[in-house]
Amino acid sequence: MVRLDWGGPGSNVWHPLNTDFSDVGGTGVYIVRQTTGKTVIVGQGAIRDRLSALQRDGKVLCYDNPGSPLLATWAVIQGLKQTKMLYATQLDGIERYLAETLNPLIGDSHPDVAPVPVPLPIQPEEAALNPTSG
Repeated sequence: MVRLDWGGPGSNVWHPLNTDFSDVGGTGVYIVRQTTGKTVIVGQGAIRDRLSALQRDGKVLCYDNPGSPLLATWAVIQGLKQTKMLYATQLDGIERYLAETLNPLIGDSHPDVAPVPVPLPIQPEEAALNPTSG
């Protein structure tokens, strides 16, 4: 199983989606969910760019409300085979696993590859919530 550090190395933190993600680097997978527990979207890519884009995405923001604000966590992928083709396939597989496991409200076209199981993040009720917002 691939090891993931959700929300930053060793932190397992969920961040409000309106957080300034400019200091977040790396490529990996992300999850955006409501505090009620519904997963809104999962995906992959350059974490800073993807989360920043989601902050302006109307399809995502329509799920943000005062009673259940949106939270984000991510994991920069480590420990994957480093050939470009194999890395991309494994990253696709991780996204596929997250989509099948978390059943997001947005996104019905995830990579058509075998799922790669990974540990899921601790839920916000169990993890420390980062109150900082941008």
